[in-house]
Amino acid sequence: MTCHREVLEAAKFLAAQSEDESFRSKEVKALLLARGTNYDLKTIQDELQRGCINGPEGWATMHAYYERIKRGVYKLAK
Repeated sequence: MTCHREVLEAAKFLAAQSEDESFRSKEVKALLLARGTNYDLKTIQDELQRGCINGPEGWATMHAYYERIKRGVYKLAK
């Protein structure tokens, strides 16, 4: 499985477990590490940033998966 797919699946899982459907980047990283991912933390963070529709200037958005609520906190995009 690609890092892109692992990050998206982890985000969906964490959002479903959250009362307000939010998740933190550190939770995604911790979950993927616990699942035995082969990707390093920087690669996982890069994938989160690429999927964010409203990140800070300088983030290259490639996929419209996440909405940034505040630093390090995201929700799945509607």
